[in-house]
Amino acid sequence: MKEFLKENAVLVAGIALPLVLTIIFFALTQVEKVNTAPPQHSVVYTTGSTYNAVYKVIVKEGRAYLSVIPPKDEQRHHRNYQKPNLFIFNPTSGEQKQIELPDTTDIQKKTELRIEGLKDHTLNTQPQSPDGYRFTYNYRRNGNLMTEMFGGGYRSRTSYVLENGGAEVKVPGATRYNSQFVAWVE
Repeated sequence: MKEFLKENAVLVAGIALPLVLTIIFFALTQVEKVNTAPPQHSVVYTTGSTYNAVYKVIVKEGRAYLSVIPPKDEQRHHRNYQKPNLFIFNPTSGEQKQIELPDTTDIQKKTELRIEGLKDHTLNTQPQSPDGYRFTYNYRRNGNLMTEMFGGGYRSRTSYVLENGGAEVKVPGATRYNSQFVAWVE
């Protein structure tokens, strides 16, 4: 065996060096994930109707409100305006809860209605939570060597996660094209 290693040192180094480097890089990425504390703050977000000009969830002085801005007369017949779905996600327990929005039968006048389901919470609209996490989308693509070389066969997965460095916590029900960050719960 020693003789084989001496005679084929370049071959052995050519195989062993990439393996060793792969193991080192993998270990370094795992250390970053392990050393990051899990998120401690709940996130409030909406899904559906994120591009809706009539209904918006807003935060003023740490409190959540449903803002209603009536459409112009020429816009009124073009769309069926619907309220977004509002959720609060607690990453510590993994619990997701839908918050009921106030009744808005009359959208003829501009108004802001307090969201009672969040009245006991103080909200922070900073893009980064106090413990360093961000509400961001995570793009994953399923592929392999054959699809990389010859194309086709991709399945994209886009969803929102709470991300801090290498640590991620998936936010249930939040997909890239219809979700919007509202605030962190302090």
